Amino acid sequence: MRRFDEVDAVAVIWWRRDEYSRMLKTMTDAHKLPVSFEEWEERADEAISMIASQGGKPVKVDTSLDKFVTNCTMRWLEFDAHGRSQFAADPSNWPARSKL
Repeated sequence: MRRFDEVDAVAVIWWRRDEYSRMLKTMTDAHKLPVSFEEWEERADEAISMIASQGGKPVKVDTSLDKFVTNCTMRWLEFDAHGRSQFAADPSNWPARSKL
């Protein structure tokens, strides 16, 4: 049974390796995130595979920590899972080829 319609885009925020440790220091829920970039990347890749296997269209939302912080600050969002989710879900942050 498919969970997503074929047109459902599901955004996944994608951190830069060189900013990962700084990102952890910024997030208010860092204790819930993988300690290493490699572990985070493995989990993110698994999420993308799961989305695709259930019929969704995964969208990698590449970002810098500065862009994320600026976006959340302007929208009064915390630097946490909700803020990350809101940032990733905003099509204005998606790569141009992924916008619906």
